[in-house]
Amino acid sequence: MFPAYLLVCSALVGADDSTAGHFVLVRNHLPACSVVRRQSGDELTEIALRDLLSYIEKSSGAKIPVIGTANQARDKAIVELKVVRSKGRANRNDGLSRHGFRYQVTPMRMTITGADPGGLAKGVHWFLRQRLGVRWFMPTELGEEVPQHSSIKVQQETFLHNPEFEWVRMTGNRDSLPDEVMWGIRHGDDILDADVRKHWFRAHNWFRVVPPTRENVEEHPEWFAREEGQRPEANPLLNVDVSNPEVIERFVAVARAYFDADPSRVMFSIESNDTQYYGNSKSLQKLRKQLGPDAISSDEFVWFCNRVAEGLKKTHPDKRLGFYAYGHHMWAPRVVTPDPMLSFMMCRHGGRACSRHSLLDPRNQINSEWRKNFEIWCTQLRDPGYYGYWGEYSWFGPTPLNRLAEDLPYLKRQKVHQLNSENRFSWATNAPYYYLALRLVQDTRLNPAVILDEFYRGMYGQAHEPMRRYWSRWSKAWDVAPARDNTGYHHETTFPASLVQAAYQDLTEARGLLADQPKRFQSRVRLAHVGLLFTDRYLHMYRQASAGEYAAAMATGKEIEQIITNAAKLGPPAPFARHPSSEKSQMALDRLRADLSRYRSQIAKDK
Repeated sequence: MFPAYLLVCSALVGADDSTAGHFVLVRNHLPACSVVRRQSGDELTEIALRDLLSYIEKSSGAKIPVIGTANQARDKAIVELKVVRSKGRANRNDGLSRHGFRYQVTPMRMTITGADPGGLAKGVHWFLRQRLGVRWFMPTELGEEVPQHSSIKVQQETFLHNPEFEWVRMTGNRDSLPDEVMWGIRHGDDILDADVRKHWFRAHNWFRVVPPTRENVEEHPEWFAREEGQRPEANPLLNVDVSNPEVIERFVAVARAYFDADPSRVMFSIESNDTQYYGNSKSLQKLRKQLGPDAISSDEFVWFCNRVAEGLKKTHPDKRLGFYAYGHHMWAPRVVTPDPMLSFMMCRHGGRACSRHSLLDPRNQINSEWRKNFEIWCTQLRDPGYYGYWGEYSWFGPTPLNRLAEDLPYLKRQKVHQLNSENRFSWATNAPYYYLALRLVQDTRLNPAVILDEFYRGMYGQAHEPMRRYWSRWSKAWDVAPARDNTGYHHETTFPASLVQAAYQDLTEARGLLADQPKRFQSRVRLAHVGLLFTDRYLHMYRQASAGEYAAAMATGKEIEQIITNAAKLGPPAPFARHPSSEKSQMALDRLRADLSRYRSQIAKDK
């Protein structure tokens, strides 16, 4: 291990009683330190430096100067930001695990040491939050609260933090949703982890190993999933035939080449394409007969993965093969024992788990079944990961995430190492729930009520009480609603019209309390109001459709379309979900148009 990045500040600490025993960064709005910077070339260390300087200036007005060498600091007190790079998961000599950090303060020195760039970023943002008081309630400056200080001093202490989860991704695409990504990084999101693919490569990957091109399908139809006697049609989601020996050899060869190209890589993904079709070829029928009548789709998948593992072990016995427990291979295999080389990430998806309630909720049968299945996987393979969902593709209204207060400690007890969540952020309808989620991911011991109280008071100022009532109405209704079944959540019954009317009253009261308050508080309530308009009209449209009033539902849908269109002009953070891979795609608008198309078809059918 060696220092990869160094930031040094020289601080002139006064002898007065108010600063005795403290380290001083700013005194009377003037900088009491200078920064000595060594170029790192790493994006996360650059973000850590930029945010440290930026938020100190926002808080105090002091613009700390940057100097070129540590020698210029001489005998002055210094602040040092260091990265200790390590190839392993832990650094035995300093007690830091991956993405961990240590914060140390003496009267003459303040040091934040990251195990890696991610650890340094976590340490700096921890300092800004816990010692400077900065809060990032939402992306962009609209969601920021920065306390104003004439002087900034910190007391002597030593604090070591190792993340509860080795890797966490909870935010969106960095290219199309940069504000959300930065918000996530400031809360410990590992989206910019430079070598995450080396360690935890689980992604749909069969199309890369055996590309389902027209040429390949025509020349080698036996490589691909198909009905016996039929030629498969080329498409990007076409899976391979897991029983074909040439396919297995191809996977072994590609995995070997992947590791040979970079020996530091730990895992290669062996996850299928995002489709459920495995085919019914004669060789697959033979395999199914061999596995026996108790076998399920997961047994076929794991059998295939085991064959690839057997081949790879001959040359790379210390590597891993990663996959999702997802789709047809979500359920733990019944007759095939997974090879220890395999590594899984459990998916909580579709109609096979309820995203409304906790995995531990005794009332929830579907989640109880999911949990039992997950625990079987955990007995078969080590180092599990978890792939969750923070919302639906069909609903962009309130989706409270209270369940995480129970789910995250449970996942930690199951020794989950990586958390990945597929998100579609709708800030107008879910802002406090997202904040709660990222704070809990950082520390599963936190009290959700305390986190939310911090949000309401910091986000809405004097209007915090009516806004607390407003957001709590949706959470309480969500908590007591039935578990999801295969027909969906029925939001129109979960959130009755009486709740919506009471929510309007909450916002009216909040606006009255903020009439002479800073505009940022008013803008935040205005964003919630846009979300309420959207939710109100969508629930109304659902009720109309449930009553068979499809023409009326289409008219309401036009109102919703106008709300979404107008809201898009507000700019970031996005009031309603955009697609993670597209800056322009309005997922809420796409969903609405799909609903209206369905109503239109029903009207034509009724005629």
